[in-house]
Amino acid sequence: MKRFTGLAIVICAFVAFVGCGYSPGNSPGVTFTVSPPDGSIDQALDVAVTVDFADEISEPADWMSAFMLKEGIEGDTLCSDVYYSAQGKRATCEHANLQPFTDYSVIVTGIVAVSGDITTFRTVE
Repeated sequence: MKRFTGLAIVICAFVAFVGCGYSPGNSPGVTFTVSPPDGSIDQALDVAVTVDFADEISEPADWMSAFMLKEGIEGDTLCSDVYYSAQGKRATCEHANLQPFTDYSVIVTGIVAVSGDITTFRTVE
């Protein structure tokens, strides 16, 4: 029985250190996918910018600072509003048409333990 207890303690310590396969700083269930995909090019000027969460999330108090669309990386968000569908686990950034041949960043931060993932895409005319 002592051998099993020792092994259990080692496994628990390892899981606590590694984080069960999730990135450091992220809690289980905080994985997400941004559309358009990171590094994509030739996106339409009216492209839908969305974040799909793998699991249910605790909604942030302010979606406008948790899910941002920016030209480059600096400046204010271009989202005029952010809508979240708890049933579909999808947040959508409402925005005006984007500029052609321009790089944009999608920044997701503050959703439970997510700590500022940034993805980029480029528009085409």
